[in-house]
Amino acid sequence: MFKIIEKFEPKLLLAALVVFMGWLWFVLQVTFMQNDDWVYYQTVRTFMGGNIVLHPYIGPTFYLQGLIAAAFSKVFSIERLPVLTLFMTTISFYFFTLILVRFLKLRRRQAVLLGFLYFFNPLNLYLTLGFMTGNYFMPFLLMCIFLLLLFEETKKLKFLALTFIVSFLALLVRQVALSIPLSIALYYLYRRERLLSIVGFVVFGSFYFFYSNILTLTARILEVPLQFHHLADFNYTYALVYGVLIMLTAFLLPLVFSVVDWRVVISSKKRILLFVVISLGIFIVGNNIFKPDVISWGEFPYFENTFERTGFYPRGVDGTKYQFRGIYDLYRYWDLGAKLMFALFVGYLVVSRKWILNYFSVFAVTYIGLLVVTETFYDRYILILVPVAIFYLVSIGIKFNYLKITTVTLFVAFLAFYGYQFSMDFILVNSYVWKRAEELAISEDIPYKTIQATNAWKLSFRNLDRNYLYNFSYDSQDVNEIYKCCYKLIEEKTIEYPLNFFINPKIYLYKRI
Repeated sequence: MFKIIEKFEPKLLLAALVVFMGWLWFVLQVTFMQNDDWVYYQTVRTFMGGNIVLHPYIGPTFYLQGLIAAAFSKVFSIERLPVLTLFMTTISFYFFTLILVRFLKLRRRQAVLLGFLYFFNPLNLYLTLGFMTGNYFMPFLLMCIFLLLLFEETKKLKFLALTFIVSFLALLVRQVALSIPLSIALYYLYRRERLLSIVGFVVFGSFYFFYSNILTLTARILEVPLQFHHLADFNYTYALVYGVLIMLTAFLLPLVFSVVDWRVVISSKKRILLFVVISLGIFIVGNNIFKPDVISWGEFPYFENTFERTGFYPRGVDGTKYQFRGIYDLYRYWDLGAKLMFALFVGYLVVSRKWILNYFSVFAVTYIGLLVVTETFYDRYILILVPVAIFYLVSIGIKFNYLKITTVTLFVAFLAFYGYQFSMDFILVNSYVWKRAEELAISEDIPYKTIQATNAWKLSFRNLDRNYLYNFSYDSQDVNEIYKCCYKLIEEKTIEYPLNFFINPKIYLYKRI
């Protein structure tokens, strides 16, 4: 009995429970829709009515997420869907730490610390504050990795079969799940295990046939097929691949540093010279030809649209968002540190000959390849690679000591504080705008669509003529001439919360004259 319980690692379950309870208060404050989740909410309501049909605007496959959410909403109400999102995130945390302990042989405390490194990632925190698909896909991916590693360890075919079954469930959340059987097929092809590779390709082909010919797809999915022409565009492909690798390094900075064994680097003059040449070459040449503005922005963190320099999804509200103290220095040095560390890391891999091609690296390459041919790339797609990158770094071999544990702990503390700031700001801004917009519509007896609130509000209550009567904006009348000449200031709202580091954090409500 106790042996069965021990297999589930109760201490890791307890750590996951702590994560859930610790972040629950933030999630309970989410009483608004944001980004694309407005269309997911609408679809869940449709599912609850017994009509299992996706909204035409939906891009992911979504079916399984919608069914889970519909069942949850019948018990707890649809307004509490962010709690379900947090629960799914907690499942991811548990399987992530379980893989680190069970297969990568980390101590439980080390695994939990890396679990916090994953949880407090800005992209992950943002996705907990809503009903987006990313954090519903992640538990299935991590379960697939867990089951595949179990198959690798035991060679029992039932675990490989379970891997493909769970990956099929993942396909019913996001079509990017096709990368799971494809990466398994490529992994075993590299390992020259032909039969397993053939099985992987057959499963991939079957999944793709089901997705293309049997599953009912939305107009949005059909309108945005894979863009293979991106492969011929060097600037685009390089910017995406290199940018993703730099962002991953930035998110895992102390862990990447911990992998490098400097004793190996300085063990001979030949190795020192090779290390310097490779690292300098990657740093100088790699950054010289890096043009991130061909995709989104020309500055760190490069990609739109959820994690940006001034907060979570700042473009959801009109105007230029307020900033925080030290913003330029923080991103300048974070960017520089990530680029330098990536160059040093690659130099070390070459010198030490630690190029390990395992399932983690094969999945990462497969997934990044899929991102290149995706119609539109968003920063939140990087989150899937964060736990996989951590697995890869640990698999290379990290000998944790006091200094390495301390640096990772300090970085996690930084991410937690940083994430707290962005999360509180995001919650309070969106809560205020949604609540105030609803009050306006009722008190003024006007259609919801005549109010320009957040982006999700505008998409929920479409105003094709754009004849808005009320506008919410980050811009004051001093910085935006349109609001000075053509609008009356109705209200000025200051965003306040403990330890707020933003400068003059205000939202303005205007009425058109």
